Amino acid sequence: MDRENLAEQATDSVVIHQIFYDSRTRLSLDPGFLPLDNTKNLKPDWREYWPIRNYILEHKLDEFTYYGFLSPKFFEKTGLSSDEVYRYLKTLPSGLDVVSFSPFFDVGAFFRNTLDHCLIQHPNAQRAIVWALENLCGGIDLSELVMHSRISIFCNYFIAKASFWREWLSKCELVWSAAEGGGAEISSALNVNANGHTLNPPVKTFIVERVASLILATQKSWNSTAYPPLKLPFSSAKISSERDSLLSLDALKIAYCVTGCLDYLHEHERFSRAVLTKCLKS
Repeated sequence: MDRENLAEQATDSVVIHQIFYDSRTRLSLDPGFLPLDNTKNLKPDWREYWPIRNYILEHKLDEFTYYGFLSPKFFEKTGLSSDEVYRYLKTLPSGLDVVSFSPFFDVGAFFRNTLDHCLIQHPNAQRAIVWALENLCGGIDLSELVMHSRISIFCNYFIAKASFWREWLSKCELVWSAAEGGGAEISSALNVNANGHTLNPPVKTFIVERVASLILATQKSWNSTAYPPLKLPFSSAKISSERDSLLSLDALKIAYCVTGCLDYLHEHERFSRAVLTKCLKS
């Protein structure tokens, strides 16, 4: 089937939008996805959350349809075309709530969770992370939060049913309210530019990017799966070269989540330190 017909066909049960900001990003979109116009971009500090938020608030989502909202860099970061995305979705069993197409398996496997990764990358996000754990996850301790490759999602690259998107929006709206009209301390913590990033986006965008993973890690009722993560690009971090070790690290986290046995988590901590030491020496 030619790609020009893919977007129209997908609207029956899968609606995947790709956001554009101007004529340049409009031309870069995959024609198999539905373009989502954000050229007005009235809240550029919220990045992709602004157009996703507007779409969900302005449209009645069908309960049996999968929705996705991808950035213009989806192909650049995943190497996946719309053809491959739709083809993979057709192979999946019914009953799934969330399907991840997240890159960067290496950082997802190495860190205990995506918030640990955020804290290392952007140390000034600590106050916002503490707030997120208190207000989005019922006060769970960061050390108790474990995410593996099936639920670690970066870049908001996931497809989900309406019920999950509503839960996602409800959590993100707490971030929105705190950043837009919360107390001065938390508003400042969320709106400050994240250090350690070349484009200096505000910290709140990295919190929003981790909401899907937070929901999947703390609410066990959701049924999720992931596109084979080893087929997607790794990050540019030094740890990305330690493929075998990363597979073991991810497996240890999965084993912990399945069994609850702390020995697996302790081994993950020990092994990740060994991998880091090796990478720093190389």
